[in-house]
Amino acid sequence: MHIQVRNTTNPVDFKNYTTQRIREEFLMEKMFVPDQFHFVYSHYDRMIVGGIKPVGQLHKLPTYDELRSDYFLERRELGILNIGGDGFVMVEDELFTLQKRDCLYVGKGNKTVTFKSLDPEFPAKFILVSTPAHRVVPTAMMKAADANPADMGSPETAN
Repeated sequence: MHIQVRNTTNPVDFKNYTTQRIREEFLMEKMFVPDQFHFVYSHYDRMIVGGIKPVGQLHKLPTYDELRSDYFLERRELGILNIGGDGFVMVEDELFTLQKRDCLYVGKGNKTVTFKSLDPEFPAKFILVSTPAHRVVPTAMMKAADANPADMGSPETAN
């Protein structure tokens, strides 16, 4: 379990950053280390971005001292996107199966969120994005198959 805190960048100082310094300030590496949560807590909008690639066991969303809370979603909400193999997320006692490109919104106040891959040979890769929340909103799932996409650009050029 790992969280890195990043402070905001002074625009005047940024003009003097080297490529390496820009990478250190903004690039997220090691997002999907097997069986480990990795997060970056950015002071830009107090956003937390990270990931978990559960290979072996069930993984419970931890809390961190930096959040000053008893549990991760005490004052935050969470968006989850699966970009890997099939997996499941359990929110309190409710189970959600996420296939590739399915997403799940988890509202503030949920104390227990756990993650697991259905097949360790093809593990799920969950991208996690969390922001402060000011009201309780129910957990909701969106299946990729139910999306109404707007085709723009092409996957080959990542545009």
